[in-house]
Amino acid sequence: MIDKLSYKWFKESVRGIMLIKTENEDAVVLIYREKMWRKYYVVPWGGVEPEEDKKQALKREMIEEVNSDVYVKKHISTVVSKFHKTTHYFYLCKHTLWEIKKGSWDEFSIRTNSDNIYEIKLLRRDEVLQANIVPEAIKPILLDVLDGKKVEYQIIFE
Repeated sequence: MIDKLSYKWFKESVRGIMLIKTENEDAVVLIYREKMWRKYYVVPWGGVEPEEDKKQALKREMIEEVNSDVYVKKHISTVVSKFHKTTHYFYLCKHTLWEIKKGSWDEFSIRTNSDNIYEIKLLRRDEVLQANIVPEAIKPILLDVLDGKKVEYQIIFE
C-alpha cells in the first residue's frame, strides 16, 4: 500500500460523481475544502494504486472518502491537467450503502485544522452554479447529471 501522506499527486486519479435523490431536488456529493487561502469543492477522489484497476480504486476511494459503497455505472469524462501532470478519470456512480459521514481513511481528522478544512456536502443545482469546483472543467458535467441529461463521454485538457 502507498502511504497516502507521503505524496502530493498521483499520475492518475479516479473521481466518483454520485447523484443523491432528495425530497425536493437532486444533489451531488462533493467535498468542501479550505486550504490556507483557497475555498473550493472537489468530487470525491483518490489515486490508483499499482495493484488496482480504475474501478477497484474508485470503489475503495469512495468508501475511504465518503463512506459509500458504490456501483460504478460508467466512465463519463477524462480531465488531463498539464499543471499537475495528472489525468483524472470521472465516473458516474450509484451508492449502494451510504450514510453521510466522513470515510474510513483519517484524511479528515489528520489534515483538518484551522488552516485545512474537509467537509462532505450535498450540493443542489443552484449551489453547483455558484461553487468554486476544482477542476472547473467538470462543472458543466455535474450540471448535466443534476438536470438528468444523458452524459456522453468527453476528454478535457486544462
